[in-house]
Amino acid sequence: MPRLLACVGVLTLFAPPLSSQTSAAPAPTPIAFIHVTLIAMNGDPPAPDQTVVTDGRHIVAVGPAASTRVPSGVRRIHARGSFLIPGLWDMHVHLAGDRETRQVDFPLFLANGVTGVRDMWGDCIAPCASDNAADTSGYAPSAATVRRWKKDVATGIVLGPRVVAASNIFDGPKPLWPGSLPIHDTTEARQAVEAAARKGADFIKVYDGLEPPSFFTVLRTARGLRLPVVGHLPRGVSPGMASDSGQQSLEHLGGIATACSSDSAGVADLRARFGQDTPTGA
Repeated sequence: MPRLLACVGVLTLFAPPLSSQTSAAPAPTPIAFIHVTLIAMNGDPPAPDQTVVTDGRHIVAVGPAASTRVPSGVRRIHARGSFLIPGLWDMHVHLAGDRETRQVDFPLFLANGVTGVRDMWGDCIAPCASDNAADTSGYAPSAATVRRWKKDVATGIVLGPRVVAASNIFDGPKPLWPGSLPIHDTTEARQAVEAAARKGADFIKVYDGLEPPSFFTVLRTARGLRLPVVGHLPRGVSPGMASDSGQQSLEHLGGIATACSSDSAGVADLRARFGQDTPTGA
C-alpha cells in the first residue's frame, strides 16, 4: 500500500526526542520532497513526479521534479512512490493534561498528518486537568495552559499541531460537567464572554443547559467582540433559531434529527419525558 505522507508528518520522523523539546528549538531546516506525487486537495488530479521545496516553515516552490531547482543546503527527501498532502485538521478534540498533551497527543497528531486541531474545551474552573495522567478529576486545561501550547508550538519549542481553542463550556445553572461554567442570568452571560475574550479564547462554546435569554446574550456579546459561537444546541432553542442568531456550528448534530422530523413537537416531548440515559458528549 502506498504511504500517505503529510509535510509536517514527515518532519516528525526527524524530530529530536520528546525530552529535548522543552529547550530552545533550533532554526527550522529547509527540506525538499523530490519525485513525490502531490495531492493538492483542491480538485486537481494527483500530480506525479513533483518537487516541493520548503524553507523549513513555508512552501517556497512547487513544480515538476525535472525542472524545479532545489537550492544548495536544502535537505532532500526522495519520495518516489509516496504522496504529499496538505496538513489535516481534526475539528473536534479534547486536550487535557499538559504533559499528556505534549508527550502523547501532539506527536500522534503529527504522525498521522494532523497539523491543526480545534480544541472544544479550552478553559475550566476547578477542577482542571493536571499534569498527572492518573489524575482524572479535571476534564479540561486552563486557558493559561492552552496559551502556553500555542506559544510553544508557534516558536518551535514543542512539535505539535496548530491549536484553536474554545472558551470554557458555557452551561446552565446546573452544569453537566465538573469544571464547566454555570451561567445563571444574562449579566453572567455577558461577563463570561468578555472574560473568555480576555483569556484569548478563539471561539465561545455553548452547551445544552444554557437558558435561552443567556444564550442570546452570549451571541450578541460575542458578535460585538468578533468571537464565533459554536457548540451544543441549548434546550428551548431550535436549530433554525440558533443558526439565524449567529451560532456557527452544532456539534454532534444536536437537535437536528428532532427538527427534521415531521412530528418535531412530538419527538421533543418524548425526549423531555424520557430524558437522557447517558450524558451527551462534550
